Amino acid sequence: MYKFLDTIKKDMTICIAPYNNLVKNLAEDIQKKYPLSNIIFYDRTKKNNKTFIAKDLLSIDIDIVLIISPAYGIEIKNNIKKYLKKTKIIFIKEKESKFVQINYFNMLKTNIIKKIKYFYKLKIIVIMKFFNIIIMMFIFLINSKIMYKFSWRDALPSKDGKDNNIEDSNIKDLYHLKIATNFKYKKQSYNIYTRGTQSYNTTDNDILINYPINSKNKYACFATADPNILKNYLNNKVNVIYTEIIIINQDGNERILNKLDSNINCKIITLYMRTNNDANYVTLGSGIATILSFYMLSTSINIFGYNHYFTKKQSEMNIFTFLIEIFFYRRDFKTYDCIEYSMYHLFFAYYFDKTPNINLNGNIDYFNNKQFDRIFTKKIKQIFLT
Repeated sequence: MYKFLDTIKKDMTICIAPYNNLVKNLAEDIQKKYPLSNIIFYDRTKKNNKTFIAKDLLSIDIDIVLIISPAYGIEIKNNIKKYLKKTKIIFIKEKESKFVQINYFNMLKTNIIKKIKYFYKLKIIVIMKFFNIIIMMFIFLINSKIMYKFSWRDALPSKDGKDNNIEDSNIKDLYHLKIATNFKYKKQSYNIYTRGTQSYNTTDNDILINYPINSKNKYACFATADPNILKNYLNNKVNVIYTEIIIINQDGNERILNKLDSNINCKIITLYMRTNNDANYVTLGSGIATILSFYMLSTSINIFGYNHYFTKKQSEMNIFTFLIEIFFYRRDFKTYDCIEYSMYHLFFAYYFDKTPNINLNGNIDYFNNKQFDRIFTKKIKQIFLT
């Protein structure tokens, strides 16, 4: 059927180059015609256990080499010839080989169809998520108590999962916070830096939350509540403190939100919070968790860069800009939880600001705008409290 296949016998060891989807199709066709043939793949770099670089071919008794690559064919031939001087090498030109053309266009057609299906599905999801954002914003304005019903990832507390609204309470009393540590610590004032600021110090009382490691901060103390970020810190052997969050409901049932593998050895602050929050995905994040845990082990804390993607102070925005900023995130079309993260940060920022010995600095300051405080603070609190 194809001339180049006539040179192949049923029990040959065949090397095909280079390794890609096109040659995998060719290999499948040869295997069907010659089931006893042994097929291996050459590539300039060893991508997996199916591929061999040129010098590896010395240990294999190869009968024939098929090269499908007009662009790099001569280079491949020269590399192989250094080691397989007597082996027959056949060039299969894409323009001349009906087999290769058919397989190439079939592969191209399949990939195009897959991409069309993917983008069609993605387009539907984006449209649906856009309407979900509009609905959540509308619900927030008219009855924020039921916003949980429209959370795609079930990331807000239900009606029964809300906590009691204690008037004039601080964050410690609201959640009956407690901590336990597996290391000795010095009770002192701490400076907590979130990634909203790139201006930070690296002294003993400075804590960097989720910052990337660089030459300036590699000797600083890092903090996180994200297991994946923790692994990166541990791999780079920096000083890091992990906050493990355990929430306890009114029945005394405990739930660990970010449990670590038992084999990980590092400094850990275990933060206990009394809350009925029954959301499937409680989006506290490393920022809120670290601030709460260090507040409990310090005399006072100064928080810097508490922005959560807000590029300017909320107290200086108009109402329209404020609503757009707290509801519309490009990442939300991937993660489906950015609005929920936004609500948690707005809620906790209000209580951080009201809690003694916490000095909050950042762009989340809507409560400093009298109009915003009157309109929005109650709505935000109703998402989490009765």
